[in-house]
Order: sequence, then C-alpha cells, then structure tokens
Amino acid sequence: MQQTTFGAHIVSFEPPDLIRVAIVGSLSLAEMRDMVAWIREVPREKDYLLVLTDVSQLGLIPAEVRKAARVALSLPLRGVAYTGAGFTQKVMVRMTMTTFHLLAEMPDHPSIFCASEAEALAWLEQRRRLLDAGAASAASAASAASAASAASATGARR
Repeated sequence: MQQTTFGAHIVSFEPPDLIRVAIVGSLSLAEMRDMVAWIREVPREKDYLLVLTDVSQLGLIPAEVRKAARVALSLPLRGVAYTGAGFTQKVMVRMTMTTFHLLAEMPDHPSIFCASEAEALAWLEQRRRLLDAGAASAASAASAASAASAASATGARR
C-alpha cells in the first residue's frame, strides 16, 4: 500500500485498483490538484480506478475547487463510494459531482453514499466484478474477431 498526505487529507492506493481518500477539513485547489497528480502516477494493475472516500470530516469545498474538478477527468475513475456523509457533506459532494459531470460525459462513473465502510467496500467489489467481466468479454470478442480475420485472410490466399 502506498500512502501520502496533502495538507490534512490522506490518500492511499491499494492494489490492484483502490484509491482511499480521507478529506479532513476544507479542500484547497492546490491540494486537489496535487492529489490528482499523485493518483495519476500510481502504478496500477488495471485500466481503471475505484475510490473509497471518507467525507466524515469534510469541511468546505470552495467554488473554485468544484469548478477545477475537471483536472480529475484524466483519471480512469469507474466508481466512487462515499462514507461518513451527513447532510452537509452530501450537499457539498453532490455540488462537486454535479459540476464534475457537467464538464464531461462520464457514462460509466457511478457514485454512491454508503452507511459504512463495509457497505462501500462491498459495492466497490461489485463494481470491480462488473468492470472485469466487461473487460474479459471485450478481450474475448477482440480475440474472436482477430481469429476470424486471420482465418479469412488464410482462406483468401488459397
């Protein structure tokens, strides 16, 4: 596991695809950009990332940070589970996610609020199975198409 801090915020990576984030207090623009840069450099085993975010100690997310959320568009995020969210945290996260989704079409980037870390991890495991099954199906289809193309080329030479 790799772990680092950005101000009071803690970010870690757990292979093969899990980013854990604990946001403590308000999130500055510089902290958000540095987090995204660190996550982008994490050596991962999969072509996507899942995120477990503890927002129980979340402070404010200033408008400039919400608007700059587009820097995270370069990350292959395929699911985010939030834990520890009370009413205020849910409002802040939803405002940020609304801005994020307005900036880009991300059809396969669901997020969910969970009552516990166990519930969040179960949801993320379900996402992982779904994504891996899709990748396996795509690889199988590509392999079949390649084999059909090779057979067709061999038949054309005869």
